[in-house]
Amino acid sequence: MAGWSDWWVIILLISGESKSLLNSNNKYFNEWIELGTKILAPSILAIEYLVDPNAIIIGGRLPLSILELLQEKINVELSKIRILENGQSPKLICSTTGIDAVSLGAATLPMFDLLAAQSIVLNKK
Repeated sequence: MAGWSDWWVIILLISGESKSLLNSNNKYFNEWIELGTKILAPSILAIEYLVDPNAIIIGGRLPLSILELLQEKINVELSKIRILENGQSPKLICSTTGIDAVSLGAATLPMFDLLAAQSIVLNKK
C-alpha cells in the first residue's frame, strides 16, 4: 500500500494529466482507484438499500475520464457485494457539471425554498 507522500503524487498527477495517467500502468494510481472503489461501493449500496433511488450521481473535481473508470469499477464491486438483486438497481451516473456542481446545487436552494410546499401547509388539519 502506498504511503501518504505517494498519494500526494497521485493527486498532483490527476489534477493535470488524467489521460496519460489512465493509459499508464501507474501502481499508485491503480491502488488509489481500488481503494476508492472499496470505500465508495458499500456507501453507494447503503444509499441503494435505504433510499431506493432511480439513479446515483458521482462527481466532483475529478476529470470525467477518472470518474468513468471509478464508475466502471464500482459497478463491478456492487455486483459482488449486493445481497438483494431485484433487477431494479439504481443507475450509477457520472456528473458532467464538474467542479461547478456544488455551486449549481447551492444556487437552486432559494428557488426550492420559494417553490416547495411549506411544512405548515403540509401539516394542516
